[in-house]
Amino acid sequence: MTETSITDPAPIDVWILSGYLGAGKTTTLNSMLKSEFFSNKNLALIINEFGNMGIDGKIVESKEHPKYEINKGSIFCICTKTDFIRYMTEISENIQPQALLIEATGIAETRDIESFVKEPHLKDRFRVRANICIVDAVNFTKAAAYFRPVTSQVRWADCVIINKTDLIRHEDVETLKELITKYNKQARIFVTSHGNIDMALLKDIRHIQRKGEALDKPPEPIFAVSFETGQPIDEKRFLEVIRKLGNKLLRLKGNVNFAHGSEYFEVVGSEIIRKPRCDNLEKTAFVIIAWQTEKDHLTEMFESSYEKPLEK
Repeated sequence: MTETSITDPAPIDVWILSGYLGAGKTTTLNSMLKSEFFSNKNLALIINEFGNMGIDGKIVESKEHPKYEINKGSIFCICTKTDFIRYMTEISENIQPQALLIEATGIAETRDIESFVKEPHLKDRFRVRANICIVDAVNFTKAAAYFRPVTSQVRWADCVIINKTDLIRHEDVETLKELITKYNKQARIFVTSHGNIDMALLKDIRHIQRKGEALDKPPEPIFAVSFETGQPIDEKRFLEVIRKLGNKLLRLKGNVNFAHGSEYFEVVGSEIIRKPRCDNLEKTAFVIIAWQTEKDHLTEMFESSYEKPLEK
């Protein structure tokens, strides 16, 4: 009589989609579901939204795939841990799919994924296949200056997909790649538009086991500075400050009162946009987003473009 051994089923592959609000996660998820790589697989989905309306869950093209929604907070925080563990348990015991796709809320801190998947009764049932971060090419630098999850998601990703690249210049895409690499030297970077991704590239991504708070030496932080003054701005000196800052100046937006009058002034990457002001604001009031420079030094540079020195 031949002895037979019962082996445990193979772990379920977990694909995580992270990325800040509006980056295009749901569009990318739909693109993945339509791909040859996933279309013939037995899948389960967990859709996480911070609000309680479940909008994303309604527009995910999940077909017959089991879909679970968590709408009262981020998956990767204690407020939804119970729901998350319950769904993972049900998926592993009753569904047993080949892969689980998780769309995390835009404010998720994905650093906790390892501990969640390694809960005692889930250990060995799941394995993180890839943590994919979607980056909004248009708004990443703006959001990164104010919201920690924007950069945290990039730092803990296995690959970063820069989406909406059709809306910015090629040279600004290259600047964005450089910035992302500063946050995460290990992640592969791909560019796309409308969430269209090539799964032939993504299927070779391997999950990077990370520990601790920092992945690499922390990069120079992105920060925002607001300027407001009733003094006229010297146009020549103002433009010279912008030129000197170069790629350190990620964004400038607001009203600038030059000697010849006020106008709307915006810097997006390497592009300068100037328009007649759209309101009755005559004084200078604008916000700057920058990195790789000191905040005080940047403030001094722009204050030097005032027609009259500031009173100390």
